[in-house]
Amino acid sequence: MGLKLPGDDGYKDSVGVIEAAIIAKKLTASKQVSYVVFAQGTRGQTLDMHVPDRYGA
Repeated sequence: MGLKLPGDDGYKDSVGVIEAAIIAKKLTASKQVSYVVFAQGTRGQTLDMHVPDRYGA
């Protein structure tokens, strides 16, 4: 089983790196998780911070 979790939403008072680490640690404590993947900017307003534009730049 794997998990995809927010790594940094890019919003004040939202999930950041420290909170993501705490969440991952709690969810993997059972040792039944094979992998964890973190996503950046899981809200629509922050997608421009990490998705390439249509020109690939």
